Amino acid sequence: MDTEDRPLVLLITDFRGLIPQRTMSWDGYDLDVLKNSLEQGGLRVRVVGAHEITPDVYQDAAHVAAIYASSQFPRYKQYLQGIIGNLHFAGVQLYPSFEHMLAHEDKAFQAVRLQKAGLGAPRCYIFGDKAHAYEFLKGATYPLVGKTPEGCGSSGVRLIRNEKEGRAFVNWNMIHRVLKKGRPKVVRAFQRVFPPDPSLGCLVFQDYVPGLEGDWKVLIWGDKAHGAHRENRPNDFRASGSGKVAYADVPMQVLEFARTARERLEMHWGSLDIGFDGQQCYLFEYQAVHFGLTVRERGRFYYVKAPDGAWVKYPGRIPLEVEMAGIVVNDLYDRGWL
Repeated sequence: MDTEDRPLVLLITDFRGLIPQRTMSWDGYDLDVLKNSLEQGGLRVRVVGAHEITPDVYQDAAHVAAIYASSQFPRYKQYLQGIIGNLHFAGVQLYPSFEHMLAHEDKAFQAVRLQKAGLGAPRCYIFGDKAHAYEFLKGATYPLVGKTPEGCGSSGVRLIRNEKEGRAFVNWNMIHRVLKKGRPKVVRAFQRVFPPDPSLGCLVFQDYVPGLEGDWKVLIWGDKAHGAHRENRPNDFRASGSGKVAYADVPMQVLEFARTARERLEMHWGSLDIGFDGQQCYLFEYQAVHFGLTVRERGRFYYVKAPDGAWVKYPGRIPLEVEMAGIVVNDLYDRGWL
C-alpha cells in the first residue's frame, strides 16, 4: 500500500500539546512512542492541536481515525467535545468512541449506559427536576448513594440515610435562583410577577451495596490489565480518593468481570471501579478517556488473559502506548482498512 493510501490517524492534543492524563491532568501519553508504534503498524499519523482541526487536516485520506484529548475543566471539555463530536459525525473513527467522551466526568450518562449494558451495576435513578427527585425520595429504600454528575475522588458523592437527608442533598445541588439570599427588592418583585422556571439540574441516586471494605481499580487494555485494591476512608463507604491503595493480587473474578464490562461497554481500554463481595462484582463507575494511570505507574505486575481463559500474572508494566497502538491497528485491520 502506497504511503498516501494508508489510513490516517490523528493524535488530537489539548492546549498544552498533550493527550492527558497520566497521573495528573497536566501529564499525558508519550506521543512519540504512540506515533512510532502506529506507523510501524502501517498507518500514517499526524499530531495536531484541537484548535487546528479543520477538514483540510484530513481530507486527503480515504479512512481517518483519531485518538484525542479531553479535559476536567468543564468549559474546555465542552470545547473539545464539540470538535470531537463533529469528527464523529463526519465519519472519523474515534478511540475511544464518542459515547465515551460523553461519559467522561458524567455519572448520569454512565448510569444510563451501565443499565443498557446489563452488567452487575447497582440500580441508578436519575433526575433533572427537584419535584421529581422529591417524589422518588418519598418511597425510596434507604440507604442510597447520592451523586452529582461531575467530580472525581469521591467529590459529590454522599450516603443518604433517609428522606430528610435526600431532600437536603437535592436542595444543595439544585438551588433555585429564587432562593438566593439578599436579592434586591426589584428582583424579588419581578420574580413574584414572573416566577422563574422550576429547579432544574442533574442528580443520580444509586442503590447502596453494604459490607464492602473498598473497591478494585482495574485499568484494562484489550486482554491486559493492571489492578489495585482501594480501602474505604475511615468510617466511610467511599474508596476513591482514600489514598489507601494495596497493590495486591487481583481476584480472577474481578479481572474477568472487568473484561466483560469492557466488551459490553464497547471500550478498547478503560478504567473501572469494581466492588467485589467475594461472590458478586459490581461496577460503580468507568472511564475510557482522560483517566488516571496511577495503578499502572506504581504497579509491579499485570495480567494477561491466556487462550485457555486463565489470567496469567507477569512482572512489570504494560507498555502502554505500544499496547494502545496495537489495539488501534488490529481494530482497523478488522474493519478492512489495512
